[in-house]
Amino acid sequence: MKTNCCRRCCLTGSARGGYHSHKIIGGKWPEVLPASHPSMIQWGNLGVSTIQRVARSLLTYLIGFIIICCSFLVIVKLLYYRDDQVNISGIECGQIVVTKE
Repeated sequence: MKTNCCRRCCLTGSARGGYHSHKIIGGKWPEVLPASHPSMIQWGNLGVSTIQRVARSLLTYLIGFIIICCSFLVIVKLLYYRDDQVNISGIECGQIVVTKE
């Protein structure tokens, strides 16, 4: 797809003069290039050792597990309080009387 015609159309088609000026960097439209293949990245040059990456992953998993467990316990506790607060012994639903049995 040719982008030159789209650029001209967008720049000149605007009724306001600086409408697209925030999209222009240094007087030019930014050039989008395809990303490098992951096999070409030198992972050793990231500045983070393998032990640090493993430790960060474990910490992330541990925090996620703790959040999930706390959420589960809160839900169970709220369901317990909900069942405790509702008195099912004599609720009338229209002509049907619901009893706890």
